[in-house]
Amino acid sequence: MLSIVLNLIISFTLLLIFFAVMGLIMMSMIRKGASWAGVVGSGLAYAVIALALFYFGVKNILGHDIGAYLYAELNNNLETVIEHQEKRGASAAQIESLKNRFDLLVTKTLPSWIFVSVLFMVFLNYFVVKTIALKRYNIDNRIPPFPLWRLNERAAWAVILLLALALGEKYLGSRAAVAGLNGVFIMANIYFFIGLAVTSFYLMKYRVAFPVRVFLYMLIVFVGSLTLIMMLTGILDTWFNFRRIERGKNNGSDTEGKHQEPGQSGGDSKGL
Repeated sequence: MLSIVLNLIISFTLLLIFFAVMGLIMMSMIRKGASWAGVVGSGLAYAVIALALFYFGVKNILGHDIGAYLYAELNNNLETVIEHQEKRGASAAQIESLKNRFDLLVTKTLPSWIFVSVLFMVFLNYFVVKTIALKRYNIDNRIPPFPLWRLNERAAWAVILLLALALGEKYLGSRAAVAGLNGVFIMANIYFFIGLAVTSFYLMKYRVAFPVRVFLYMLIVFVGSLTLIMMLTGILDTWFNFRRIERGKNNGSDTEGKHQEPGQSGGDSKGL
């Protein structure tokens, strides 16, 4: 019992240190006048390096391979699901289909699942640090309003390249295909939020009631077909610019532009 409590205290302390250092790095970048992308990028770089050092440190010093443990747990869960499905009378073809889907969407894409989780965590930390910087130092590290988030065409071409890698296992090898698959998965998650931003823009533009908006957002998250529609909407917005965000040339980006924010009577807003 004592060892469990001690492990919890140590784990909690390490997490506090991890987030505290990330916050200090982000705050330093904000005070130096870095853009929101630079601040988030610095936090993401720190998180990736820190987690990589933790992984290799545990592996080399303690002899525990966290990656192997995760894959073993995933395989155990798969075996449990297969056993349950067999008891329900699933055919051999259905079991094989289940294995293939699990391998494609979970086992092979585990690195991208981890990366997306880290990216989400970094963004949460950024918004906390951004708030502290505004209150303590009166520094407003501006980020475009969520309804105006979008990606430029370079990101869309990157998705096409990654998709080619994912589908080119026969010619490029399995490692390139898995790398491409993980890249596609990461971009699909990002484009999901871009599609959600497009939806949010029009819901706010037409002044849809807040409770209705919350219900629709929950529906989008939990209904698989709507999630796919959001991803496709995010990708298509790259070329069709559904919100008519004017494209500027600030900071060398063709995606920064001006558009009246939905629900407001004036002012300029910038896309990503």
